[in-house]
Amino acid sequence: QQQQQQQQQTLTGTLKEEGDVRSVVTQADVDAQAKVVGSLKHLWGDKLRIIGEEDDDACNYANPLPLRTDLLSSSLSGDDNDDDNDDQIPMDELTVFVDPLDGTREFVEGRVENVACLIGIARNQRSLGGIIGLPFPNGKTNADVVVHYALLDKYGDERCSGTW
Repeated sequence: QQQQQQQQQTLTGTLKEEGDVRSVVTQADVDAQAKVVGSLKHLWGDKLRIIGEEDDDACNYANPLPLRTDLLSSSLSGDDNDDDNDDQIPMDELTVFVDPLDGTREFVEGRVENVACLIGIARNQRSLGGIIGLPFPNGKTNADVVVHYALLDKYGDERCSGTW
């Protein structure tokens, strides 16, 4: 019964725009943004510009999750172009966009297979890459998360893409 009450708390929300059910925000939205943004800030510092969909004042960025930094190493190995190395990009040129729970309405309605976490990365206002996390693939809440990603080179061509 306690688990059911916790789930019910997660599935209630408030409207950003009065009368527009498409603008619902749940505690899950706020918590997901806090974890994603808090973890990015923990790894990259406060100089990384992050634009999140939810109100920053509502998020508690304490207790960030550890992020894996090895996932793209095999995709990027063998690339001798030093101009594109991550450590060569000044932080003030980067912006990360976070939609922590895309499909909130679907989430509230129980259609969790339509929910995603979206992260976009831009350098000097040009797309650099994106990540789509599917926390409930095939609608199963006990399945492993599926993550699709793509990175572009400085010319806008695909550098690497894949699924974890």
